[in-house]
Amino acid sequence: MSSINILCPFHSKVVNFLNIDLNVKIGDRVACDECGLIRPISIVTGLEIYNRMATQQNSQIDRLLDQEVKTLEKLKNKLYKKTEELLQNIKSLEKEIEVQIQKTIQNFKNLKLTQYQIGQTTLSQLQKMAQQISLYKNQEFYQEVIDNIQNYQGVFINQFNTALKYVEDYKKSIEELITYQKCYEHPQDICFDIQIAHKHNLIISNCENKIRSYLFKDDKLNQLQEDKSHRGYIETICLSNSQMYFFSGGVDKIIRIWKISDKGTFELSQELKGHKDCIKSIVINSQDNQLFSTGYDQTIQIWNKCENSWQQSQSLNDHKREILQLQLSQNDKNLISVSWDRSINIYQSISKVWKMIQKIENAHQYDIFSVCFINDEQFVTGSREVIIWQRNSSTGLFTQSRILQSNLGCVDRIKFYPILKIMISQNSYAVDIWRFVEIDNPLQIQRLKGLYQGSILTNDGQYLIAYNVDNKKIIINRRLF
Repeated sequence: MSSINILCPFHSKVVNFLNIDLNVKIGDRVACDECGLIRPISIVTGLEIYNRMATQQNSQIDRLLDQEVKTLEKLKNKLYKKTEELLQNIKSLEKEIEVQIQKTIQNFKNLKLTQYQIGQTTLSQLQKMAQQISLYKNQEFYQEVIDNIQNYQGVFINQFNTALKYVEDYKKSIEELITYQKCYEHPQDICFDIQIAHKHNLIISNCENKIRSYLFKDDKLNQLQEDKSHRGYIETICLSNSQMYFFSGGVDKIIRIWKISDKGTFELSQELKGHKDCIKSIVINSQDNQLFSTGYDQTIQIWNKCENSWQQSQSLNDHKREILQLQLSQNDKNLISVSWDRSINIYQSISKVWKMIQKIENAHQYDIFSVCFINDEQFVTGSREVIIWQRNSSTGLFTQSRILQSNLGCVDRIKFYPILKIMISQNSYAVDIWRFVEIDNPLQIQRLKGLYQGSILTNDGQYLIAYNVDNKKIIINRRLF
């Protein structure tokens, strides 16, 4: 039986990739190596994944709905319980105070009736009695009431302070919630990555082979500049820590270095050539003097800054398939790479040479798309599930700590913000927002449904910016609390 090769209508090359995103039109799902799909996989694997996705979709929706309902029920029950306790305490206190006041009044009435009988007194006795009653009322009666109330004043203050504490705790818990709501949207054909240069209030994004910059002010985007130097789709953008440079890479295999002026404009500074296939990830160390890049050629290229230019210094070749993402630890001591070969490689700089110190084989059941350090002892990876990895204090090796989420689509972006203690994870169905109240037990606090790319937070956590693939718009979401 003879086989039939289907050719790509754009590049006249054999079709061997499939895009499994549900919202992509059927006619746009197949492509060759040059097409630069968002998530290209082999056709056979794609069909298998697509079939599994179709069968699991309803159960996934039910599970998420049940999870949301249970969370809301727990919060409701907790609030009801605290409210009932507070009301019961206040009612009990009111009753005790009322009883003591009535008792004191009755004692005074009894004293007045037994000691002063009107029919047996003379006018002078009445006047004297009136003075005594007046004196007693103004002094002893009020003093007795005050003494009795003072006994309960401490109890009331304690109850009141407890109530205030409940209110303050509830207010704090509400303030700690991260709830984002859309406040602005800007049309754009396609976008894979977004970076924020806070120094210039600048948003940098890609659109096919174009780099665009926007001024971000008053919750709106105003386009400032566009450059078309790349000769193919741009897959990744990396901003230097000084925010004076950014780096871009993609299908044309070239890393371009851009200098940002004080006015927020950018210009091409240098081109780095060393990759043999599409570039998927670029990261830079905290000192802005060492650059790491990787992609479909299965290599990690390391570049050192020498005065005003960058030079290639090392190449790592430890993966068997395409590498999707790199991540540096916050102390710059460890480098992690994840790949379609389902392995995690962990490198360490030893005498200024990067060497692999650990390889975790078959870390996920499916291809690994993303990785992110939480701290120097903990990182997170994303595939069709999100897994937290922890360094063993005895061996120094990383091992799986827990599965945070499962039964997801492609988790292709994870970012953690240490100051905010917030992590965002982006998959085929939604952007999930997590708060690390406890470092090993993050709480999911919001889900923005839809297929997004380039999800990123501002440094203060007030804005979440992402590209919505379905609507073809850059969406700005503002924090409500």
